[in-house]
Amino acid sequence: MKFFFPFILCITTLLSACANAPRQFASNDYAADCQRYQRSKNFAAAEYECYAALTNVDWGNNPKIKSQRLFNLGIVKQELGKFSEAELLFKESLQIEEMLSSPRKAVGTRLVELSSTLAGQDKWGEGAPHLEKVLPIALQFSKQERSRLSQLLLQYHRHLTTMNKAVLAKQFKNTAAMIVDNDTYTFRK
Repeated sequence: MKFFFPFILCITTLLSACANAPRQFASNDYAADCQRYQRSKNFAAAEYECYAALTNVDWGNNPKIKSQRLFNLGIVKQELGKFSEAELLFKESLQIEEMLSSPRKAVGTRLVELSSTLAGQDKWGEGAPHLEKVLPIALQFSKQERSRLSQLLLQYHRHLTTMNKAVLAKQFKNTAAMIVDNDTYTFRK
């Protein structure tokens, strides 16, 4: 009887590992299809594939992968104009990344997308604090990401100016100019 309990525990562990492996493979396949559909701009199909990737990753209990699947689905929802759904997905992904103490750029990327989604819902005041957190790490983004971030900062600048938040608006405008000037300077070298 002494050996019975460890034997049962071992069998249970092995069975659960075997049950999760096919789900993880399916999640990876769906995620790859999602990216393929995104590249071809077929966002309706990408939405389905990203959702399937997300639901299958839940069985594997890997928070980093779950965060990425949430983020990917959020990007697709954003492209489809489903901003309120994208907002929830980005917030959950952000929460996971902060809990995992992920690199600042990973958190920053989620903050940028969340700010963009909030802007798409005309929630400029709600999005500004998220975007403000990105300012110290703006130069860590790739040239393409900085270009997009610069455009987003300028949009926020215009809206915050009308909301009597001139100091923050100016900070956004200055950062937008700095990250674009940095690209120009780097290009001239």
